[in-house]
Amino acid sequence: MVRIPQTECTHMSGLMHRLVILWFIVYMTASFSSRALAQANAAIDVEVKATLIQPPTSCSVATSTPSTDLEFGTIAPPSSGNDQWVDVDEVDGTVSTSPNIADPTDHMVGGISIQALNSNSLTVSVTFPSDLDNAAGPSYTKLSYTGAWAVSSTSTSGYTTISGTSDTQSSLGGVGGSATRYYRFGGEVSDIGDTTPEDTYDGTIDLSISCSL
Repeated sequence: MVRIPQTECTHMSGLMHRLVILWFIVYMTASFSSRALAQANAAIDVEVKATLIQPPTSCSVATSTPSTDLEFGTIAPPSSGNDQWVDVDEVDGTVSTSPNIADPTDHMVGGISIQALNSNSLTVSVTFPSDLDNAAGPSYTKLSYTGAWAVSSTSTSGYTTISGTSDTQSSLGGVGGSATRYYRFGGEVSDIGDTTPEDTYDGTIDLSISCSL
């Protein structure tokens, strides 16, 4: 039997206690280091987008207001003379005639409305025929025609006569805007005489339209 002195036993106990604490510190340090090494870092990108669109400009005949043909009406032959005339006013649609012709009652001013979308400017150009003819009649004849037109921003009033064959309207609202312009057509038909063949005489008014921002 070996007897260990009490002082040595106490010393050994304290040493073991310190070794246990040291081992615990080393263990925890290794554990945290292992966890730190197990972590992963990643860079993630999140896209940010903004899409801008430019709505297309367009201009076309508006369907909200029906178009009307220019009608000089049914004209009775003059009592005399070969250079009689009938005029339909482009602003208010009233009719006037030379002294030897009675006012026709079935006349009508011509009209069309143009709508512009996403536009600042609308340009309308017109080509008037120089005469009306009875191409389908048995005796080919022409009546002289002088065209006239007017424009307004409302359909029933405010019309002003356009000078020339082109009209440009501006400040129509731009992107997201909608504007309608109303055009009327009138003028004078002449060279009507007491020997002019009875028939229907007609022609075509041609329009071209364009719009832009």
